[in-house]
Amino acid sequence: MPKFPVEKHTNSVAAVEQAMKQWLEKQKEGAAHTAADALHLTYSLEIELYLIDLYLYRARPDLVLCGRTLQGLSPSKNLFPNTPGYHGVPSRAQVFLEEVQEEAKKQGVSITFRAKEEVPTQFALELVVQEAAKAPEYKQEVLDVLMRLASDHDLKVLLHPQPFAGFPASAQYCRWSFQTGKGSLTTPLRFPLQCTGTLLHFNTLATRLIEEHTGTLAQLETSLAAAADTLHCAANEDVPALVQAYREDTYARQLERELHTLSELTINHFVSAAVKHVNLILENIRGLKEVLPPEEYNQAASTQFKVISITMTYVNELRLLIHDVLEALKDPNKAKEEGPQVMEEVRKRIDHLEMIVDQEFWPVPTYRDLLYLD
Repeated sequence: MPKFPVEKHTNSVAAVEQAMKQWLEKQKEGAAHTAADALHLTYSLEIELYLIDLYLYRARPDLVLCGRTLQGLSPSKNLFPNTPGYHGVPSRAQVFLEEVQEEAKKQGVSITFRAKEEVPTQFALELVVQEAAKAPEYKQEVLDVLMRLASDHDLKVLLHPQPFAGFPASAQYCRWSFQTGKGSLTTPLRFPLQCTGTLLHFNTLATRLIEEHTGTLAQLETSLAAAADTLHCAANEDVPALVQAYREDTYARQLERELHTLSELTINHFVSAAVKHVNLILENIRGLKEVLPPEEYNQAASTQFKVISITMTYVNELRLLIHDVLEALKDPNKAKEEGPQVMEEVRKRIDHLEMIVDQEFWPVPTYRDLLYLD
């Protein structure tokens, strides 16, 4: 599918500004906001992101191919703030973010960063766009700077809404408001930006609300706020057809990619690691049998046999589940309906294996590795 058309967003900005100007001309309240300067729509865009080490990123095929981890045993959500030696923003991240600010400033874009409280490698980027029609352009410039400079610092920027299960999501938001020469005309409205086309969607809703509104400015703000509160990525009858088609196509492609990636990782990486671990235990059992008396051997080996039994149960279940995944991939509708649930079942078993398998054999960096940035 072609790139989402930015010109449609530009047209939607012009439409909502024109509707507001016409509404103000009809209202007595508009007299207090005479057009010494033209009324215009402004955005404050907020983008949350994770920063991780570039080489650890490359060692996770799921991150490289899907943008998020398809497996990972989550440590405690309170791990980082209570960890000795944790003092907020890692030095590597601090140097990188300061350089991003300087580079963006050279391109005429002012941005600020703040660290999120729960995880030391999650940040929120904010940029104020006075000319709303240029928001997609400015946002893309900032993202280009982020991606380009990250590689120079051996870092990787993750923009996926949920790259790590069990940890805070990375959302994108817009603060939407009208400005005049005398300051803010309306209170900024905050709504999610994660889905392509959300700005276009809200601008379309706002234009219609303004054109049909007959009450006061305060009542208009209430109506706009109510519309913003109901704006989500889920399907909505008011979503333009082009936006909805874009979302559905993107979701289908992403799901297919994740199902293929998880299947390959499970069989070629995680199951193989589990089998290596079982072989190590078997070797240990043979050694115990050679040096211990029968009674002591039986007692010492019983736990080892139990670990083997549990591990192989998970291995066999994973093989059956991956067979279900591959069957679902043959039918797009079946993949859409059954894929997410089967993926969750696969993930649970792999996460259990991560607790059992020797770290030496585990084939990918763990969450503990990824979420600490030295």
